[in-house]
Amino acid sequence: MKASHIEQVHQSLKRCNGNPRFLDVFYETFLSASPAIAEKFADTEMTRQKRMVEASLYTSILAAEGVPYAVSFIKRLGEKHRDLPIGPALYELWLDSLLQTVSVCDEAFNEQVEAAWRAVLRRSIETMLATYEMQD
Repeated sequence: MKASHIEQVHQSLKRCNGNPRFLDVFYETFLSASPAIAEKFADTEMTRQKRMVEASLYTSILAAEGVPYAVSFIKRLGEKHRDLPIGPALYELWLDSLLQTVSVCDEAFNEQVEAAWRAVLRRSIETMLATYEMQD
């Protein structure tokens, strides 16, 4: 993983978190992406969920750096999603919704920032999806 990608995502996330509506906009976008997604979150306590996704974004940055506890956390998150069950196809909708939100909330968003986000989060998504293969 390129250190420049990790730093770009870290800085972009800081800018996004400067917008108090960042996670609200993300979940509005994500939940409207598919009826299947809205159904999965029907009984979810969203304040807690937003805190968890914020933590998972920072953990994904650490996992991209190869920090062992962060990689372990992402694996456990994948196992949890697998057991819910959250189908692998929903990960792409999640990523696209997040990047759509970042494009609105990060005033410095451009193609390079988007590529960095995709590279960093792709690593976490692949780690999570590997837990699905372990079950088969």
